[in-house]
Amino acid sequence: MLSFSQLVCCLCLLFFVVFSKAEPDFSLLNISVDTERLVEDLKILGQFSDGDYPGITRLLYSKEDKAARRYLIALFEQSGLSVSWDPVGNIFARWEGSDPTAPAVGSGSHFDTLLNAGLYDGTLGVLGALEAIRSLKKAGFQPKRSIEIVAFTSEEVSRFGVGCVGSRYMVGSLSVEELMKLKDSEGVDFDSARKFCGYTEELGSSTTSDDRYSAFVELHIEQYHILEDKGIPIGLVTDIAAPALYTVEWKGPGGHAGSVPLNERQDPFLAASEFALSLEQLILKDPTNSRATIGRVEVYPGSAGAIPRSVRLSVDIRDINEESRTKLKEQAMEKAASIAQKRKVKMDISHNYSYPPAKMDPKVIAVMEDSCRKYNLTFLKMISRPFHDSLFMATKFPTGMIFIPCKEGKSHVPDEYASPEDILRGVEVLAETLARLSYL
Repeated sequence: MLSFSQLVCCLCLLFFVVFSKAEPDFSLLNISVDTERLVEDLKILGQFSDGDYPGITRLLYSKEDKAARRYLIALFEQSGLSVSWDPVGNIFARWEGSDPTAPAVGSGSHFDTLLNAGLYDGTLGVLGALEAIRSLKKAGFQPKRSIEIVAFTSEEVSRFGVGCVGSRYMVGSLSVEELMKLKDSEGVDFDSARKFCGYTEELGSSTTSDDRYSAFVELHIEQYHILEDKGIPIGLVTDIAAPALYTVEWKGPGGHAGSVPLNERQDPFLAASEFALSLEQLILKDPTNSRATIGRVEVYPGSAGAIPRSVRLSVDIRDINEESRTKLKEQAMEKAASIAQKRKVKMDISHNYSYPPAKMDPKVIAVMEDSCRKYNLTFLKMISRPFHDSLFMATKFPTGMIFIPCKEGKSHVPDEYASPEDILRGVEVLAETLARLSYL
């Protein structure tokens, strides 16, 4: 129950919003986040999993994903939000503002997972946005611009080998032709899978207009331990690093493991191994900004008694600066060519994709800073090394990201954890930010 002073604050704020065209006095906005409810929502959503809790596996268009979608839609509707979706399954939950024709303020994240992942990655941004709206409603706030939650389809690179399907589809960087070519490891195509999940509308080009959102804000766990180490409760993202993915294949004649002497071999696995170590040394020359990862290795024929005939490596190179990323790629491939020549193997390089790094919008960041100051929360401006749906939303809309600490920086694992206290602070800042942006 509200105290008398809280009731007066709510009535004053309501008066300003309803009877004045001016921006409300946000110092009167008293946000009370129900963290216990939010954590319970997270735990219930975590039960929609193909695996044993707390390890969560919820892949795109699986039966678990389908059930999770029904649960989210029910929560949104129970909170008085109007719900819709697009042909790939992005779910939109809108709280209509006093000026419904104006571009809305967006917030949200994804709710799919990798194999045996955690409870908070992505889902905190979806359910945190819902709790932010619940808190604002409870405070008697009425937005001018509508506030819309987006529960994005498939941010993780999992079932179909493509990340940020929903956000890329929305902003037009993933075409219908590309989607129709996608198949999972069992040969199920993207179109059949989405129809299984109930999305039978014709898969046309995205109809998201350039003015759908005046701003977009994503709440997320940090997925590293900078905030935890520094004892800072809030991170405000300034840049998001983006990956360029390549496949490097090494080929040799193979041979019998017992008969061919080592000094006569043209072993593609040894060439690939030497390349992997050389890539590490390139990164260690400037470990602050760049990242490079070999996350997938395929050895053919994969027999213990045979020298490999081919080895394929995935090479993921990331940076917040596209020129630096390109330079690193060129240095890496020059080294690869040198190794191939020395070891007398053939080498082929193919480019899978490159995403442009993103800068967050200074005006959105400024609003988030003001929101932190209202709650006397220290904040750290920081770079996001993992990429998120905000990477692509930023190509079309002014975008910002709020990070909260996660225990020991662990993510994509079952023991991923964010404390209720940190969740509370993150949702407070998000709610305040959405309220302020709705009047800009």
